[in-house]
Order: sequence, then C-alpha cells, then structure tokens
Amino acid sequence: MEWISTPTHGYLRVKRSDMQGFKPSNYSRQNKRFYYLEEDCDAPEYFKHIWGKDWRTKYVSTDVESKYTNEFIDVIASIDQ
Repeated sequence: MEWISTPTHGYLRVKRSDMQGFKPSNYSRQNKRFYYLEEDCDAPEYFKHIWGKDWRTKYVSTDVESKYTNEFIDVIASIDQ
C-alpha cells in the first residue's frame, strides 16, 4: 500500500490482489494492477475491511518533497492493528 497525494486530493494505492473482496465506491479509480482508494471514504473503509473495526492510525506532519508539492502536509506514518 502506498499513499499518493496530488495538489487537490489523495489516494491509497492497493494491489488488486490485496483487495480481499473489498468493493470501492465510484470515487475511487482503478487500472489493470491497482485500485486507487479515495482517501476520505474508501481508504478508511478498506482498513476496516482488512483489519476490523478497531484499527488505529498514527499521524505525523512532515515536509514532503515530490513533483506534486513541497508543502507541510499530514501523512499516515504507521498503522496499528
């Protein structure tokens, strides 16, 4: 899994083989290899689907340099199951 951040939105990239029966909404995208789960609705629901309703996240603010942004943004640093 990998977070992808664009200037306007974010997506969780998940291999098709790792979906474990999860059916994303129309807000998410897909190609032959990956699903790109929309950050606000499908990504959290996917975590619930694979890890149960009690999954937790830890957030950290970091300076991210990429072709999209070099602004201070919040990113998920780790996921506790």
